[in-house]
Amino acid sequence: MNMKYLKYPLLVIGSLIVIFVLHYVSNLHVGLNRVEVMSGNDRYTYFVEYADTEEERARGLMWRDTLNDDEGMLFLYNEETKPSFWMKNTLIPLDMVFIGSDLIIKHIAHEAEPCKATEKKCAFYKPDEAVQYVLEINGGQSELKGFKEGDSVSFVK
Repeated sequence: MNMKYLKYPLLVIGSLIVIFVLHYVSNLHVGLNRVEVMSGNDRYTYFVEYADTEEERARGLMWRDTLNDDEGMLFLYNEETKPSFWMKNTLIPLDMVFIGSDLIIKHIAHEAEPCKATEKKCAFYKPDEAVQYVLEINGGQSELKGFKEGDSVSFVK
């Protein structure tokens, strides 16, 4: 086999691997977008996964045993609704930040407790008014950072 023809494909493949690795390492939150919550004069950023299909919304953060303090899940709905959440098969306490289509926080469910698969009844969490988005973050984060109804939110890609 003539080695001079083999050298260039290997060089191209090697270069592509290096580019991929550098891209992945420089973007630890690959596939995630940011949600910023403005509370008072402070701005807090969360890297979020989207849950925008019925299946993704039903699964949510089930079976996750950890969530970094700067991470979360953003549930998106096509129009305003009054979604109801439960914590079945969720292993960590969560704060649920209910956000209107105007990107204003309408309600916060603080430290929703996990509900084991063996429990017959799980608590439900829902807002008093219709919302279009729900941000789930680690339990206690919204109180720690002073989030309150009326605070604003923005989405950053």
